[in-house]
Amino acid sequence: MKKSGIKKTQQALLANLINIGPPLAVSLEMLKAKSPQVPRSKGSGLHNGEILALSPDQLLIDLPEGSETTAILKMSFQNKTLELFQKPLSIKGLIPVIFKDKLCYLSHIKGENSQAALKEIATYYRKNQHIAICAQDDIEDSQRFTGFSDFMLVPKSLPELDWEDLTTQSSFLGENFSLPFLITGMTGGVENGEMINRRLAYAATKLNIPMGVGSQRLALESPKYRGIFKLKHLFKEKLFLIGNLGISQLLASADPLSLAQRAVEMIEADALAIHVNIMQELVQVEGDFKFKGAYKVLEELAKKLSCPLVVKEVGSGLDQSTVLRLICVGVKGIDVGGRGGTSWPFIEGKRSALPLNQNLGSLFRDWGIPTAYSLAKSKKIIGSSDVSLIATGGIRSGLMAALALGLGANMVGIGLPLLKAALIDDEEPLNFLKEMAHQLKIVQLATGAGKISDLPLSVVRKKHFFDLSE
Repeated sequence: MKKSGIKKTQQALLANLINIGPPLAVSLEMLKAKSPQVPRSKGSGLHNGEILALSPDQLLIDLPEGSETTAILKMSFQNKTLELFQKPLSIKGLIPVIFKDKLCYLSHIKGENSQAALKEIATYYRKNQHIAICAQDDIEDSQRFTGFSDFMLVPKSLPELDWEDLTTQSSFLGENFSLPFLITGMTGGVENGEMINRRLAYAATKLNIPMGVGSQRLALESPKYRGIFKLKHLFKEKLFLIGNLGISQLLASADPLSLAQRAVEMIEADALAIHVNIMQELVQVEGDFKFKGAYKVLEELAKKLSCPLVVKEVGSGLDQSTVLRLICVGVKGIDVGGRGGTSWPFIEGKRSALPLNQNLGSLFRDWGIPTAYSLAKSKKIIGSSDVSLIATGGIRSGLMAALALGLGANMVGIGLPLLKAALIDDEEPLNFLKEMAHQLKIVQLATGAGKISDLPLSVVRKKHFFDLSE
């Protein structure tokens, strides 16, 4: 069909599509036009195509130009074949549309099994988009404002210390670690997830620091992806591993405790983190908008789960009232996940084809409580309790880490820089963390902080320190 023959009204169908971004290459087994029958053994051929967009029940496919076909039999990607179609997908049943000045075809997927397969494709596509956008684009807070610039560490002009006297040990969830760094759970995508996690785990074992994994949702729904998270058997050294589920996934489950326990057992987790990402969900086209009942679920998990429970924000910061309620329901670890670093609303806007969501992503790019502010307020609530406090959100150096530790954090979470490092080679995440550790020790010696717990003695607000009238 010629482009000119396509009705403009059909373009409205594209408005319902989601997840438009880098195309997903697929191998298509298609039935040749002259073949009178559908059987796969005759008249079929393999062609390369691309999935350009998705919706809960639709696919936008770019077919090979000039291919004379009557049906799509199979669709494969990454050496995996999806039985997406209950019966061959008739080309006559596809709606021709113009997308980015190309003739493409829109298909409506029917049937419970087929829609389940499409959901898997959508998750696969979204995860890979996340990693591609994080690796290639500027997706951090536009001002890079973490709040740490409002604070300073007061130098000690003549510290009574030698370099060999410095210790960087820190306690977290009742365990002792060699450095106060935590590799935060992040999306690894399906294509690179196993490689990224392995490289990060290697660094974690070498430095004796805890590591979180990205969301285990896909692996729980599709067991074939569980290998992405199987890490403990790869190393002789101990690996303290933190599992990861979203609060929306738990609220949608008929048995949240069972789901959480499965996530723990899948990776032999030493703790489980529940990420709360309200603004990301609100901007994401396929996001969840129901959050009622979260504290009840978290309280059940805190009481009955076989390991400590951590709750983490992902870039908007935790407010004081939420921190107080989390402590009251029994959460043992809190990650403030403040503003200043990676902006997930902005990422979701970038991966959407809908102008509404693109605008929302830009509008809420800098949404949230800056990391330092959320951290300082949270520490006041936690006080001297045994709840572990993690500072994540835009911390990019040992100096910033020292400020976070001085404001009360037990651990400093690092995400985006390590994700980018893991895409380079096996050693880069380890090298990045070693450099941060060296920077941290320089700050310790320059402030007279022989151990991490001494750093709070050196942190002051700049405006108070330089106010000579006081």
